[in-house]
Amino acid sequence: MTTPLTPREVHLMRSSFEQLIVDINNTITVFYKNLFEIDPSLRAMFGDDVTAQGSKLMKMIVSILTSYDRLDEARAEMEDLGRLHVDYAVTEAQYEPIGEALLRTFEQELGDKFTDEVRDIWERVYKTIADMSIDGMTDLKNEQED
Repeated sequence: MTTPLTPREVHLMRSSFEQLIVDINNTITVFYKNLFEIDPSLRAMFGDDVTAQGSKLMKMIVSILTSYDRLDEARAEMEDLGRLHVDYAVTEAQYEPIGEALLRTFEQELGDKFTDEVRDIWERVYKTIADMSIDGMTDLKNEQED
């Protein structure tokens, strides 16, 4: 688990995301454009319309943001997400380009408001989310092997 965020960092995380959802459809479009540029092989995992998947992603981020100060409650949701990803043949390695695309999108959309401090916060938040999801994937794979 990464270092917990301070109350100030939680505020910066939430306020930066609020700026991104002003034009959520654009943010989603930019995210998937970045993701497929970073790792074109991931394109095959999605249908022609990524809007629905993008909406799910943003809802998941909102869920984490609203419960970040109660991560134990969010853990079950993120582990369930990881278990679901097993059905889609998502691998642990694929979390890296997703995180990279997310950070690139935030940087592009927030501009000079995406400071080094905000980047660090989001890197830590994404690592926490990814670690929880990967834990869920691993647990399910272990259960299936037993």
